[in-house]
Amino acid sequence: SEQQAEQYLELGFKLGFGGALTFPRALKLQRLVQVLPLSAIVLETDSPDMKPVFAAGERNTPLNLPGILNEVARLRGESPEIIAAATTRNVREVLRLPGL
Repeated sequence: SEQQAEQYLELGFKLGFGGALTFPRALKLQRLVQVLPLSAIVLETDSPDMKPVFAAGERNTPLNLPGILNEVARLRGESPEIIAAATTRNVREVLRLPGL
């Protein structure tokens, strides 16, 4: 829920979105990715579990990450390049990695 997400964000967490986001009935997740600040979002594949819809019948791997990126971009109405840059920055922050 948005309320739970806000509580995690207040604690300094980022929220990961993966294959489940692509399920047609995942309306709450889809809404959440639309309303959260981009600074709160990271992307994941949930591999090997939770295959995205577009990978039905295939093995779920990190190679599905661009498809999840495209779904987040579509839902937010933003370019994949903007989403990729922000979510990469977010992961680097969480993992305390130096910039590119």
